[in-house]
Parts: sequence; C-alpha cells; structure tokens
Amino acid sequence: MNEPTDAQNEWGQTPLLLAAQGGYHDIMHLLIHRGCSVDKSDKRMWMPLLSTVEHGDILGCKLLMDNGADCSVSDHLNMMTTWAAAFCGHHDLLRYLILHGNPPLSVPGRCMMNYEVARTPLCVAIMCLHLLGMITDRVEMLQYFGIKDSY
Repeated sequence: MNEPTDAQNEWGQTPLLLAAQGGYHDIMHLLIHRGCSVDKSDKRMWMPLLSTVEHGDILGCKLLMDNGADCSVSDHLNMMTTWAAAFCGHHDLLRYLILHGNPPLSVPGRCMMNYEVARTPLCVAIMCLHLLGMITDRVEMLQYFGIKDSY
C-alpha cells in the first residue's frame, strides 16, 4: 500500500496530525515510519507536536521529537509548544520540552486571558506553578526547569 502519507483534507490536516490529536501512538509511529512529515501544518499552522502538547501527551511529544519534530514551531497566533504547555497547565511536559527540545523561552506568546499582555512560556509556567504552590522560591524554580543559576 503506497498511499501518500502527507495527504491533506480540506482543512489541511494530515493523517499524522489527526493521529496526534487522538493520541494514537501506534498509528503515529506507523505514519512516521512510512515517511510522513512530523512538521507538516494545517491551514492554521497547527502541527502534530502542538497538538500533543495541547493534550498533555508526553508520549506523543517524545515520539515526534525523537523523529525530528521542531520544538520551536508556532501556530497562526504565534503560540509555541512551550507556551501551549505552560498555558494548558502541562508543567511536566513543559519541563520535558525545556530539557530535551531546546525551545526558545524568551519569545512571548499571546495570553488567552488578556491579549494586551504578552508573557514568555517560562513566565506563564512559573506563575502557574507558584499559584499551585508547587514552586515557592527562585531556587526551586531554577532546579525544576533545569536552569543553571547565572548569578
């Protein structure tokens, strides 16, 4: 069977993007093995990695990143993987992206709650973790995200 793996429907979605949205890891693995592009976007510039991040699917993220997915991608609203993880409350996934994906952390994304405020992914994550009581001081924050203290 030699069907095109990067075929797109009317919204520009590929089979890999649809599999990523549903968390179907076996299908994702098969499509990647058959040559499907891990960074092919739909009409909204939504990609498989952004979808797995939004759903908090760390196994899907690992599968895509292990096969070359670009951690610095963003959609049509400039929402990057790290920003999506932070905003959706997937802090362990954000930590994984920071430690393994080398994403840009200083690029502000749009804040869904207030479009006038642009915050970096790391800033959003720290605010959320602080509000949840998971991080209480600067040292804990640096250790949690694997950042070396430069002071």
